[in-house]
Amino acid sequence: MGSALQTPSRWDGADAEQEALTVYDETLRPLGTAPRGEVHRRGLLHQVVHGWVASRGPAGVGLWFQQRAFSKRDYPGRYDLAVGGHVDAGEDWRMAMAREMREELGLSPSPDRLAYLGLSRRELRDGPFWDREFARVFLLWEDAPAFQPGPEVAAVVQVPLEAFQAHLAGAPEVTGRLSDGTPRRIAAAEWAPLPPDFPALVLPALLAGTGL
Repeated sequence: MGSALQTPSRWDGADAEQEALTVYDETLRPLGTAPRGEVHRRGLLHQVVHGWVASRGPAGVGLWFQQRAFSKRDYPGRYDLAVGGHVDAGEDWRMAMAREMREELGLSPSPDRLAYLGLSRRELRDGPFWDREFARVFLLWEDAPAFQPGPEVAAVVQVPLEAFQAHLAGAPEVTGRLSDGTPRRIAAAEWAPLPPDFPALVLPALLAGTGL
């Protein structure tokens, strides 16, 4: 993939750097708040939400992933889980999940359809970016999603479960499909660093949801 424009946007610009996030100690006890930019410079532990979206069809289970907007500062144009975002200071994490689902994908499922799977932890260092987070992980089954991607999302692509597992096992490339059915080939280098939710939390829920 060629070089991507990295124009500051409303979600990656100065305003976003100043948004307040709650910071936590290692027991997940809140300690106070800090600006988002400081949280990622100092590696302060904070809370996020991760939303996985799956569909059932004649060919089996497919997982939906977003292609990050090319104007994003972090990993522009790369493929990421369907929905992810910060929980703002004072915000309920379930409401944060619903908000991110609406802002990024244009979906507004009823709260009972957002299955809460549990917590995952991640630490990622990439140059000056230091991300220490704990995530509230959700799964949405949506067999005929009517996506209306927001400005943070360049495209939404479905990847068969088996192909995604092959990617995690080191496959150099997988093929998915856009919501209109257009094939989309995704090389291993085109993925953003994915969170560690899948093996312990997401895969068991997928297998339970399909009766396997």
